Amino acid sequence: MLPILFFLVFVLVVAATIGYRAYAVAQWDRASRKLDARHRHPRLSVGEITGKVEGRRFRVSTATVYEEGPAYFHTRAVVWCENPAHLVLGLRRKSALEMVTTRRDQSPLQTEDEEFNRRFLVICNHVADLDKLLDPHIRKSLASLESVEIRIKGAEVQSRLPGRLTRSDDIVRLCGLASAIAQRLETLAARTESLSERLADQRLLDEGV
Repeated sequence: MLPILFFLVFVLVVAATIGYRAYAVAQWDRASRKLDARHRHPRLSVGEITGKVEGRRFRVSTATVYEEGPAYFHTRAVVWCENPAHLVLGLRRKSALEMVTTRRDQSPLQTEDEEFNRRFLVICNHVADLDKLLDPHIRKSLASLESVEIRIKGAEVQSRLPGRLTRSDDIVRLCGLASAIAQRLETLAARTESLSERLADQRLLDEGV
């Protein structure tokens, strides 16, 4: 009797796993249609969505990184664009502990929005551009997403959310956020930087956000 029970449990687990993966693939397929993009995926894998949004190339996929120690599995939307200001940026939500311990922080990396400053940690090489890049519309979008991360480096704008997204609207929203930030990034004033300055700026994100 016991072996039969274990077998039935195994079958149910496998069926649930296959059903979940099939649902996720269907949601990514739906998101690709909403984005008028291409969805490429192996069997029962969400794969990636690629295309163009407002003339800029983009890709949505899952990835695992080890930037700050433990493995971080997430869904990321990457939009490629011009970066005339050579801006480097890392942004993430503060943890509950960080919100308490940094509430009196007078760091220069502040926007004009005090509530946003309370909720988010930001590193950036050109602080003067923050309010133009993170305008009220972008800040509102960021505030509505739990555990969101933004990274800008070179020609890439990345928006990230933890885990594998399984709702088409969330996937479209993540891509739309990266696209909106890329649009604003391209409007920033051009800067000329030396090679040493660029290398120093690129190392900002290597230290973590």
